[in-house]
Amino acid sequence: MKNNPSSLLDVPELPMKKILSGINYTDQKHLRRTCKVVQPFLDEQVNVHETIGLHLILDDVKRCFKKAEANGEREPKKRKLESDEHYPWIDEAVELFQKLINKPDLKVKMVYITHEVSGKEPTEDQRKYFYQRIQDVFQGMKTKLNAERVELYVESPDFLLSILTKFQEGTLTDLVFSQYPKLMPVFDMKDIVVLPQWSGLRYLHTGAKLRARVADFKHIPSVIAGLEDITINEIKDVRSHIFNGQNVRMLSLTVDINKEEVEEAMQPFTLNNTISSAHRIILSIFPTVTLEEVQAFHANEHQSVETKTNPNSLLDVPEFPMKQILSGINYRDQKHLRRTCKVVQPFLDEKVNVNETIGLHLILDDVNRCFKKARANGKIETPRAKKRKLESDEHYPWIDEAVELFQKSINKPDFKVKMVYITHEVSKEKPTDEKKKYFYQRIQEVFQGMKTKLNAERVELYVESSDILLSILTKLQEGTLTELVFSQYPELMPVFDMKDIVILSQWSGLGYLHTHAKLRARVADFQHITSVTAGLEDITLNEIKDLRNVS
Repeated sequence: MKNNPSSLLDVPELPMKKILSGINYTDQKHLRRTCKVVQPFLDEQVNVHETIGLHLILDDVKRCFKKAEANGEREPKKRKLESDEHYPWIDEAVELFQKLINKPDLKVKMVYITHEVSGKEPTEDQRKYFYQRIQDVFQGMKTKLNAERVELYVESPDFLLSILTKFQEGTLTDLVFSQYPKLMPVFDMKDIVVLPQWSGLRYLHTGAKLRARVADFKHIPSVIAGLEDITINEIKDVRSHIFNGQNVRMLSLTVDINKEEVEEAMQPFTLNNTISSAHRIILSIFPTVTLEEVQAFHANEHQSVETKTNPNSLLDVPEFPMKQILSGINYRDQKHLRRTCKVVQPFLDEKVNVNETIGLHLILDDVNRCFKKARANGKIETPRAKKRKLESDEHYPWIDEAVELFQKSINKPDFKVKMVYITHEVSKEKPTDEKKKYFYQRIQEVFQGMKTKLNAERVELYVESSDILLSILTKLQEGTLTELVFSQYPELMPVFDMKDIVILSQWSGLGYLHTHAKLRARVADFQHITSVTAGLEDITLNEIKDLRNVS
């Protein structure tokens, strides 16, 4: 096999083509240009674009025809066309757009047809002419357009219908549309929701008011739309849909229903409510709650009247699983539940002290500190107390004050935090080298003297050496740290030897790593981390091949 580098004899043609077709368009082009081995399996005719779009402004059309370029490819310059039409600059842009989308081999990630709404707004006459020309283009299309995302303005549901039917079934996943001109108070969607193009959507965002049933949106994980009428029974139907394990990430609907009624109908899921002229109800679920756990709640809801007479207990849900379910909910929602839902209070830990972010950032002659608590929805934050200036005989009392406050916070045994950062300013208000040295020495002392392990999800910091990084990581609780960002200061060591760090249980739980320091480690040490940005001292070709096999 090695004697013939231009074939993959052991891979049948059909599976190989399927594998390569799954690679994003830009990489396909790059492979065609650089890798002879895969060329027989790539379709020669594919014409790939990243984005095509038109955006109307005053007396001009900004056009975007961005090809998916392989590394090293350059985009050709645009050619100016002459025309005697009513608005020649609109005609020029639309004709170029028409020529491109009528190619049978075209694939595109995003198509947009929009106009400027602030600053250089086009006149009404220009907008009318522009959208009429666009409508003519879509009506005259010879082939269906292969596009993943579409953003556009439409006058009516008939116009939207005529455009959607011109998109290839099975490829369109994202649809964003607005109404222009706003002549129709409601868009009747009855002919649109039965289209195969609609059934493939994964994301929908519109400012238009729609006439449709909530059931028409159940297959779409993310929806932002206004519906003409929603009944409380439809809301309950959405909840049942979630109970049945469908992947609903967010459903935002403008409705006119009593908030308490909706909250009751959606139990056990929470409701984020934004008050406007109508009620904008955002229904969201906790991604950590499993189908079995939700069904357990659902079963409990239908128990006897006797059970329901005690609103302060969940009799059919054992204590341990219930605690486990609730501990998986993000910290802010836990606080909200404690404040609003008596049913779950027995299962929540009273002692949990939750922060969103804590951090110190050193600037010239001061330390910016952040101690942001995770607030429950609707809970008003108490005004911050003014910083208390401490007197100290130490070298830099303002550093001591900030570090002591930081130390006091992280040494609480019940403390949980999403992000911790220890950084310094690198532009404008830069601290002196002496202040930086003092600051990081004090931070090191704080971590070395910690009595309990810190429960944190993300850590960003500067460290002098791999030994200091090791000493800090061992002070973080195992199983909670998922993101690590670190830089080197001062830059005295050319390479960080990671041999003692990569065996830590804290390291094994990472899902994200970003560092500018040069590391001495094996590629295999990073295989469990989903996203890595780092420089390694030596990587062999065999390690690269091994990494490919893991991928």
